[in-house]
Amino acid sequence: TRDTDCGKTGRCCPRSTLWLLADTADGDQFCTAYKNESDGNLYYGCKSTSATCDGWLIEGPVDSTGNVGDYSTLAFNSEGQPYIAYQNATLKHLKVATKENGIWEVITVDDSGNAGKFADMTIDNNDVVHISYLDGSTGKGLLKYAWGQ
Repeated sequence: TRDTDCGKTGRCCPRSTLWLLADTADGDQFCTAYKNESDGNLYYGCKSTSATCDGWLIEGPVDSTGNVGDYSTLAFNSEGQPYIAYQNATLKHLKVATKENGIWEVITVDDSGNAGKFADMTIDNNDVVHISYLDGSTGKGLLKYAWGQ
């Protein structure tokens, strides 16, 4: 769902392409990864499950290298570390951002064709990241799968 009830600050729930909510491992927060339409950057935010809209803590931009954050999907490993898979729409690459020791690190997973559309991600019990996505460079596109730690 899209939440734009930001009150006077405009910081709690910025307009985004998609609000994807995920529970953290301990279940006391909701988190989201999204593309901010106003600047084209990828952001990450969390709020307590009991907080109002004003309770959002927004981090970012996580990535600001072009028009980024399309098709974002969010998952957490067993230690509660967030992973965001998304498309860099400028370069047409599938990227993954992860936060380790308070710092966001961004890697390119697939830089061929028009990779990263409709990304979906899960992290298994061994903390292996699994991403399925569409490479839209040919006709109807190719369904692709990437995995790793």
